[in-house]
Amino acid sequence: MMLRRNLLYTAMTRARRFCCIVADPWALKTAVETRGGDRRWARLGERLARRPQGDA
Repeated sequence: MMLRRNLLYTAMTRARRFCCIVADPWALKTAVETRGGDRRWARLGERLARRPQGDA
């Protein structure tokens, strides 16, 4: 489900000058109350651990 707080936050903070949210009140309330995206699947820590120490 795409009604998650982190997606709403990202949309709002990427707006340069103006952000207009057109939404059903239930959908907006659900998005604000639903945590999501806390877990990342990038495996960045694993990639950095495998990187040779001499690389910048």
